[in-house]
Amino acid sequence: MVFLFEYVAPHKLMQCTIFGNFTIQEIMMETIFSAMYDRFGDVNTKVVEPAVRVNEIAARAQALVAQKNMEVVETSLEAGMQQLRAFGESKNPTELVAAQAELATTVGEKWVAAAREVLDIQLKARDDLHRVFLDSWKLNQPASEAKTVARAPSRTSKKAA
Repeated sequence: MVFLFEYVAPHKLMQCTIFGNFTIQEIMMETIFSAMYDRFGDVNTKVVEPAVRVNEIAARAQALVAQKNMEVVETSLEAGMQQLRAFGESKNPTELVAAQAELATTVGEKWVAAAREVLDIQLKARDDLHRVFLDSWKLNQPASEAKTVARAPSRTSKKAA
């Protein structure tokens, strides 16, 4: 076999040619590209997938919160119409005050229920994001450290006496 070497530059590969069916350069390039694609795969698993999951969780939570906000706006508009009806239908100030008090109670209960639902949405999103963070963190840790983290007590666990 005859080898032909050509030195290109310090930052580039040394180009080698073997007269035959294959070249060292082809083998080196295939090895380099395989290693590079493996690293990109690791980056995708460790960085991109958790980022996508975070965005999905945030988008879902924001859509639900926006829906609840629209329900509150509808409740406010309905309350305004009911208040106008109460003005028109009441025969004296006592009836008007009674109608407004009833309306305030009903609307207040709806607003409190909506606020609780929004809080539940945000707590679920927080828990989902926390889970993504922990999964991503475990994925980026050496196996021995990830096992240690998995066994760490949570803030809600009872302390030993």
